[in-house]
Amino acid sequence: MLHAYTNPIKQEVKSNMKERYRHRKIKKSIKKEDYLRLKEILELKKLILENSESKSVTSQQHKLKNIEIAFTLLYHTGMRMSELRDIKLSDIVEAIQTKELYIYQSKTNSVRVANISSNGVKEFKEVFNVYLNEIERNTYILRRWGKPKENLSNGYLERLLNSFLRETLGDRYSTHSFRRGLINDMIIKGHSTIEIQKMIGHRHISTTSIYADELMEEQRDIIIESVR
Repeated sequence: MLHAYTNPIKQEVKSNMKERYRHRKIKKSIKKEDYLRLKEILELKKLILENSESKSVTSQQHKLKNIEIAFTLLYHTGMRMSELRDIKLSDIVEAIQTKELYIYQSKTNSVRVANISSNGVKEFKEVFNVYLNEIERNTYILRRWGKPKENLSNGYLERLLNSFLRETLGDRYSTHSFRRGLINDMIIKGHSTIEIQKMIGHRHISTTSIYADELMEEQRDIIIESVR
């Protein structure tokens, strides 16, 4: 039986072209968006709290609670939107107890562990307090109004969060800004590219390196401008 011959040189060239295209696409997205710093996070939290002041729980209050929960998880873990919607109450309870949040990555069909800081655990207790006493814990943490066992669709969740971000902070921000912000914080604190890759969940370390290089260049520019 004859087998089709695959030219290894052609395959390598094709693979390199795909990699270069992927790198260009990432660099373009990095320059297009800004990353979230602590001051922007505090501004978002303040606005959510101001709009949440009500004695009764309404669908609007529930929507704001979902936004607060989503921003808290994105800030402390840098997870993807597709990962965010599948987090359950049982995952949060375990994260508070162990300082580890297990995240299923549909993109790579694997599970990664996001380490939660002491400040993160403290914030989890405050933000998720309304759900922590529930007996049934096999429920989604980002849930539909009145239907805790039904999670939100990717499309709806992304529109909801991006709309709130852009109305509050401007067009250069999206949910991906949380991921970039976490990478930036880890770079400043001296974490290695491998450590960042494990925390963020990039399949290829070359992807992490692109983000790290671009953000380090931005930091150098900030330092130069402050000196001059």
